[in-house]
Amino acid sequence: MRANEKLSPQECVSFVSEKLDELSGWVEYTKDFYSRDINNSWGSDGKEGIKEEIEAACEKLIKSLRELYDWEVIIASVIPDHSWKPVFNKLHLSSLSFIEDTESFFVEFQELLCNPDATGKRIKMTVSGLDIGHK
Repeated sequence: MRANEKLSPQECVSFVSEKLDELSGWVEYTKDFYSRDINNSWGSDGKEGIKEEIEAACEKLIKSLRELYDWEVIIASVIPDHSWKPVFNKLHLSSLSFIEDTESFFVEFQELLCNPDATGKRIKMTVSGLDIGHK
């Protein structure tokens, strides 16, 4: 992927502000459904999760990751003014490797969801204080 849109210093100000607002919204959305949908769908300790609810929660996870993927692609598609390059370097999550890893994750995760023999058990993990159930 090559950057194809050159931004002026003034455009960089607006662009960075917009992208940071989008990232903040993504973080809030993701924290909310992790703490609610993921944990609830996969069942409490000792209880089976409900397949349809797990699939719905996983679809939200994939949607959220796709939004972050799209956000990163947009960041990578611009050429900032030279005075803004250090800021843009901080905005990049990991550019090409992030994009490739995310694409690979989508394929592998979809294969897992489609496997009728997939089983697992809930384990307790915390990420930024959130209890996340995993199957």
